[in-house]
Amino acid sequence: MASKKCGDSMKRRLPNSFVRTVAKIGNSYQVDVVKDIRNLAHSAFVGRFFAIPLKSNGGGSNSYTEESLADALGHLFGYVFLDLDTAKSFKNRTVAAKETKRLGEVMQQTVADIKSRHFPSLKQIFSMQSADTTLSSYGDQLVERLLDGGRGVDDTVWTIIPTAAAASATQTQGWAQMIDLYLSDKYYSHWPEIKELALSDEPEAFEKLKKYALEGYGSHHSHRLRGPILIKRNRFRLSTPAFGLIRVTGADKIDVQDGPDVVSVKSGDTVFTNFITAGLDPSKFPDPY
Repeated sequence: MASKKCGDSMKRRLPNSFVRTVAKIGNSYQVDVVKDIRNLAHSAFVGRFFAIPLKSNGGGSNSYTEESLADALGHLFGYVFLDLDTAKSFKNRTVAAKETKRLGEVMQQTVADIKSRHFPSLKQIFSMQSADTTLSSYGDQLVERLLDGGRGVDDTVWTIIPTAAAASATQTQGWAQMIDLYLSDKYYSHWPEIKELALSDEPEAFEKLKKYALEGYGSHHSHRLRGPILIKRNRFRLSTPAFGLIRVTGADKIDVQDGPDVVSVKSGDTVFTNFITAGLDPSKFPDPY
């Protein structure tokens, strides 16, 4: 979840992309909220956060549009984590390799440029540059911190690229599931307030909107919305992009409560931890829905 300042920065850039993707059908307008809004919004955020050059952010001829960056990061993520169909694997690898090669070349130049103009000791001594906390400055600062940590240009580039790919794809998926949740019959009663909060510039509105997002999607220290009362809960509650994890038992022997059953596991046994079931456990979350 970005800060309000970052959110305002993104909001100023969304209308241009949005206008291009709205289709009028009779007296109504239709837009693919995931493909045409969230994919673009999050690739714009990821691009600025990780210093990936964007045409909308003053990038040169070799920079990305929000659409092309979303596609590139999506192809890379898909090949690494979702390449399960043997018949499509060669195509997935070919596309991902092409996108990765281009992104690597673009980022090599970007990181090298940042390194060449980076003199942290002079900035610190003479206070040549005041602290900039806007979204557009995050990317350069991130690269500078990685370089300051002893990484070279190549190591920095290949630290950023897989991280950006994972961030873009998983956050977009989580956001889509969150929207689906709040548009469902069960939770639609919250939607009018969510829209009202989204249109408000008041800090209190942003904080409450953030809590809706944390509850609907899942993040550290999410909050349970129960009528007008906000109750602190753990993460990954109602709709999570990560359904579980496979873990190897480290204890010699342990009994695990699995719903109504008790399962005995020993050291070396493989266990699948189900986030969805755990998040709805009434013994931990009274009134879990």
